[in-house]
Parts: sequence; C-alpha cells; structure tokens
Amino acid sequence: MFTTTGYVTGDPVIQDGDYGRFVELNVRWKTANGRQTHWATAKVYGKKIEVVTKYIRDGDQVTISGVINSIKNKTKKDGTEYCQFYMDCAEFSIPPSERKDVGAPSPTSAPVRNSPAFQRPAPPQPDPPDDDDIPF
Repeated sequence: MFTTTGYVTGDPVIQDGDYGRFVELNVRWKTANGRQTHWATAKVYGKKIEVVTKYIRDGDQVTISGVINSIKNKTKKDGTEYCQFYMDCAEFSIPPSERKDVGAPSPTSAPVRNSPAFQRPAPPQPDPPDDDDIPF
C-alpha cells in the first residue's frame, strides 16, 4: 500500500476504460529536501467517481492511498529526474471546501468558524480589586 499527500494537477475527468468508468487523480508532491517533485496517477472506480468529480479540483491538497501498479523513472526537459507512480486508489481525502460551487456558505450568509464574526464575545470580567480591598 502506498500513501502520499500532495496537490492535484488538473481537474478530474470521467473516462471510459477496459474495466468501466474511472477518474484519474494526478497528485504531485515534493520530497523532504524540497529539491525533487514526484507524481502519482491514481485511478478511482465505482461510486467514488461522483465524490471525486464533485469535491476535488486542480490545486487542492489531498491524500491518496492504494496499490501501486507500476513506477517509472522519468526525466523532465530541464534534466530533472522524477518518479511517476501509477496506482489504483483505495482511499482519498476530500479537501475542506471554501468554494461556493460545492455548497459552502457564502461570506454574507453565515460566519465561518474561527473567523472574527463567528467568535462569541468574551464574558464580562469583574473589575480588579482596589488596593484597599486587598487583605494583606
């Protein structure tokens, strides 16, 4: 099983294949040293296709997990080497939504958690005691 977290490259598109309909999730990520970028192409089948096409877009950060079918070492035009992983996707994460097209509340309709508009006012604090009120 292979798991990685990265950024989606390109909007997922439904395709027809030998084993039925599928969607490819193309994800890129940098290695720990930040000098190389690698890619994974994960095929999603079945009922999960609708979830992918509805909630995942180009540039979203997701985590994918699945069985690797093949790994190819490739070279970019600038001479940089990278790995391309091809896999069947068993699980994927859905990024938090802030887009209006997937049902997120608009800024005027409801405040967003952790925003200033969502914060409750602090309860009133008692006045500090005067020097005369201190018993020592």
